[in-house]
Parts: sequence; structure tokens; C-alpha cells
Amino acid sequence: MLEVKSGWFSPLFGIFWVCSLLLIPSVQALESDQFDVDDPLLDMELESLMDLSFNSLSKHEEKVSKAAAAVFVLTANDIERAGVTNVIEAFRLIPGLNVARINSTTSQVSIRGFNNTFSSSLLVLVDGRSIFSPLYSGVFWEQHQIPLSIIDRIEVVRGPGGAIWGSNAVNGVINIITKSSQLDQGFKATTYVGNQEQLIDLKYGDALGNDDSLLTGTWRGYVNYHHYDEWTDWPDTAAETARVGLRWDGLLANGIDWSVMFDNYYTDTQQIHRLFDSENNVDISEVGVDVDGYVLNTAINRRVDNNGEWSFQFYSEYYIRDLLPQSYVKQSINDVSYQYRFKSGFSSLTLGASYRGYHDDYDATDTFYANPSEEYNYFYSVFFQERLSFFRDEMELTFGTKYEHHRFQGGYNQPTLRYAWQFTQSNTVWTAFSKATQAAGRWQRGVHWRIAYDPVFDPLLYGVDIPGLPVAEGFHEINGEYEKGSLVETKLYSWEAGFRSQLTSALYFDLSGYYNEYDDLYLIPPIDLDFVDFEYYWVTQYFEESGEGRSEGVDLLLTYRQAEMDWRVSVSYFELDLWAKDGFEFDLNVGQSDIDPRWQFTLENNWRFLPKWNLNTFVRFMDRAPFFDVFKPVPSYTTVDLKLRHQLTPDLTLYMVGKNIFDAEHVEGRIIGGSPRVEEKVPRSWLVGASLSW
Repeated sequence: MLEVKSGWFSPLFGIFWVCSLLLIPSVQALESDQFDVDDPLLDMELESLMDLSFNSLSKHEEKVSKAAAAVFVLTANDIERAGVTNVIEAFRLIPGLNVARINSTTSQVSIRGFNNTFSSSLLVLVDGRSIFSPLYSGVFWEQHQIPLSIIDRIEVVRGPGGAIWGSNAVNGVINIITKSSQLDQGFKATTYVGNQEQLIDLKYGDALGNDDSLLTGTWRGYVNYHHYDEWTDWPDTAAETARVGLRWDGLLANGIDWSVMFDNYYTDTQQIHRLFDSENNVDISEVGVDVDGYVLNTAINRRVDNNGEWSFQFYSEYYIRDLLPQSYVKQSINDVSYQYRFKSGFSSLTLGASYRGYHDDYDATDTFYANPSEEYNYFYSVFFQERLSFFRDEMELTFGTKYEHHRFQGGYNQPTLRYAWQFTQSNTVWTAFSKATQAAGRWQRGVHWRIAYDPVFDPLLYGVDIPGLPVAEGFHEINGEYEKGSLVETKLYSWEAGFRSQLTSALYFDLSGYYNEYDDLYLIPPIDLDFVDFEYYWVTQYFEESGEGRSEGVDLLLTYRQAEMDWRVSVSYFELDLWAKDGFEFDLNVGQSDIDPRWQFTLENNWRFLPKWNLNTFVRFMDRAPFFDVFKPVPSYTTVDLKLRHQLTPDLTLYMVGKNIFDAEHVEGRIIGGSPRVEEKVPRSWLVGASLSW
């Protein structure tokens, strides 16, 4: 078990900075022409940037410029240039994503609406495997802080991806792809020290075997530690995350590519909850969140000939999530998948199958219990996708579907039809229709908890007239005991279209629009109220497919590059309307219509103003979230982040980072529901850092 505390790493910070300072005098003695420093991304032609490979739309490599979807690739170079220190901040660089920091380790990430702490309509993957929690069908971001140093790229599909990735790929897909160990040879150490956080990251890679060995390849090991100081609103809410990992990549004697990855992660943070004890006393208290987890990911790939290839992948994860006195969870996940692709003439056919199993074990507490306390759940799936190319590959028609069968939900199909036409070398239009389905989480099936409820802070019941109900804290229980086949299945029907163009040798344009219809949305009407000594009330809730809705929006991306400077501008407009079906009196989640901002704007500028100096500026504007205006508003805000990078020597780079530099603090989002974690204001922060490699 990996468990580290900030004190253990303090000497490493000191030693690293002393070594860096000792190197400076000898470095200054070097002549400026003894080494050259180039930014590989700035030196790349714009045409090459737009032809980056992309795998997350079809599970095989294709060019971004020809993809029949709203896609984006954030490269390792993009991340290195920007003033970001964790994966959540890196998401902000991606057009069309709604990213909100709730506190130092709790975040909300969504695409095209339904933003919440657990966004079950956005599928998040690491190296093609889902990191969703089976409990909430969302991501515990505090336990999935993938180190930026090992990320090769982040591929994003804005729009449904259920035909390939299955359930919960409703509004989008994020696939975090880590680097092959072949790209991480030698030693590199990176550290940051600031007023709000401290970070250290160590990596080392080397060759494995030799030419005479049966098994040849490379390996990489890393250690990453991140400490977050407490923010302004609540004391004793500091947090730390740590992760160690090994990866091997190689080629077997029979031509099979293989990779094996093993990670161990640890998280120690705090959350604010309003809990009842066994005697029904309410206390606003800090709940420690301790997580220990282990991940194993193995992939094998072989090209059969020039026209075919197959791949096999096995993924396993086990973690213990301790939130005592609230809950204690042990979770194991196993996933196995196989894929085969065959090309013949103008046809490219991809077939695949997978099986995923979950085993959970919940210890009952005064606050939380599950019925049954231990359960095994699973689903299996098969998919096919056919891509036809016409007129010298100028036109591509893609169609396919994925069938999934869940133990409790039964089976359903998620089809797609996509068309792209590259009518000139520099211009592509595309359109698509897709269906996607959201699977129910464990919390919708026999999970019970008792949380102190306060309408002032938790607007879930706001606007519902309950005669005689005091405005006070109360019990809040969600009880979702269902028989097999009766669970909710939110469905999306999506129509999309887009146009991308290489307007000039320096200017790239990407425009996409969409119209979505939602059916069988689950809303949560109260069905029973019981008073406890009149001061508190007990709310029993259940889920029903009682909602419908529609959304529409537009995303615009402009990229401009000239000499030593490049610009990236994105503008997004989004609107969501939800309503209850006929016959339902309560529409408690109608507020989801106004939780997400209608407008987003980002401006990123990267300027290499001297051969060894680079300045990155990132401006982000987020419109207000109207739903919260009556309670605790989330007003519009603008942030400006800066990163100054100086390549002191070929092996030593120095950094200065400022986050939110023109605003002392601001709120980015709030949590809806009866399980509150009090939000904090995102403060202004600064860091200095260095990376050393050899």
C-alpha cells in the first residue's frame, strides 16, 4: 500500500532546489551557441497539427481533419506550454468542456450539459478503459489524478460515442492516453512550489533486454506527489495525492506489440458534510477521504498483414475508499476486450467484444448502507463499425452499432451514422446521427444514506410547496430498490454537423453544431415525508423515467500561427431545456436547464519572444449559472493564467506560473443534492518550478 505524507517529501523539494541553484553558475559560463532550444510544437507546420492522429472516435487511427465528429486533441506539448499542474486544469484548454473546481480536489467536468460532481453523461477513459465509479456512474477525480508528465495526449469527442464505447458516452468522451515507455527514456525530475500547492514528479526509463532476447522493449517508472494547501473558506481541508507506476512496452519474437502498466495511487483529502449520528443529531463536519487503489492494464496488438490487425486488452482495478464515519467501500473492476479490423478495397470493417464485471462491498454506518451490502454486477457488449471510402477517399460513410447487455437493465443498441466529405485538400464538411444510452449506477439500486438537509444550501427541493414543512435541516434518504429490468435508461438522439477548413497557411477554422433530444430522463420526486421531532424531516425519494428535454449549441475553434507566436480561440454556446412528462407533478431537476453556462470563451497565446524564453497566456470566460441566482449565486467570471518558461540549459528548464492572477477568488460551481460538500472559492495562486533531465 502506498501512503505518503507531505513531510516525507519536504527534503526532496529542498535537495532539488539546492541542486538547481548550484547548476546555475556553471550554466552561465556556457556560450549561447553551445546549445539550441526548439519548441517542437511551434516548429510543426499548421497542416501537420491539423492532421494529428486520433483513435477515440472509431477505435482505430484516423486524421482529425477528416473525422465526422467534433473532435479535439490536446498534446503533451500543449500541456507542457500551459500553466496547468493537474489533469483537471488541462481539461480547461479543451474547447467546449465545462470545467469547475469546487474545492482543492473536487471538480465538475462535463460536455454539452448536465454538469455535476458525477457527470454520468460524459464517459472518461484512460488508455481506452473507463474510470467511472460503479457507485455513481461518474469519476472520483481526487483518486484519478493522472500525472501530466506521463500523458501523451488527451483525445476528446464532443458528442455521443455509444456506438463504440457503450453506455454513458452520451454527450461526449474523454480519453486520456499515456505515453509509451519508448518516449520516456532517461531521467527527468519536475517540481513546483507555490502558495497553494506543491508538486514533485520523478521519472526514469531504460531499455529492456537485448537483440538476442525473446522479449525486447523499454520500461518506465515514475513517482508523482501533489500537495494542495487549504483554501480560504474552510480550515483543515488540505489534500494530497500520490501515484507510483511502472510500464513496459515491447515486441515479442512473433511480431506482437505488448504493453503492461501497473499503478498504485493514494489520496488523502477532506470533504465537508452535514451528517446525522445514530441519535439524529446534526453536525457540519469534515470527513476524511482516504483512498488506496491499484490498477493493472495489459494490451496486446498484432498486425496480421497489410489489411488486418487484432488487439486484446485486460484491465483490472481495486480500491478501498474510506469516508468514515460516512461510508467505507471496497470495489474491484475487471474488464476484458477484443477487437479485429479488416481492410479490403474501399471497405474497413471493425468488430469487437468486451466483458466488464464489478464487485463491491459496503460496510454499513449510521449514515450509509447498501442493500445488498455486497454485490456482483456485469455487462457484456459486441459492436461493429463499417467505414466506406469513395472518390479517392474524399468521401467516407461510417455506420455501426454497439449492443450492450447489463445484468439489471437488460440489453440495448446504440447505433451511429456518420458522413464526411473532404471536397478540397483544405476543407471538410461532416454530419452525423447517433443514439446513446446512460446506464444506471449502483446508487439507483438499493443504496441508502442519511444526510442533513438544508434548503438554503441544497436547492434540490426549492420551489416545491410542502405545507407545514419547516425551513430547517432534515433527513434525506434515497431509496432505489428495483427489480431486474426496471431501471431507468436515459436515451439521447443526436444530430450533428460541422465544417473545418485550412483558410490560409496560418489560419485554421473548425465549426460544429448539434441538436439533441433526451428521453426517459430520470427525475427524483419526493414520495413520502415523515417528521422527526418537527425540527427535521425524512424525505424518501425514488427514480422514474419522468423527464424529457432537448439541447442545442455551437462550438467554434480558430487556430492561428505566425512565426514565433500562435493563438487559439474557442467560443461555445449551449442551451438546455428539460421538462417533466405528462402526469408528473414534480419536476425537481428542471434546474439542470440552467446549471451550465450558456457562453464560454477561451483565448490562448503562446509566444516564444526569445530563443530560450516562452510565455503562455490563457484567458477563460465562463457565463453565470442562472439556476443558483436565488440561492448562492455562481456569477460569470474571467480568469487569466500565465506561464513563463526559460530553457536555462538543454537539461534544465525553469518555470513561473500565475493562476487567476487578476481575481483574488471566485466560485466556479456548486453541488446539487442531499450529499453536500461545501464549495470553496478558487483563490489566486502562484508557483515556481523546474525540470531537470539527463
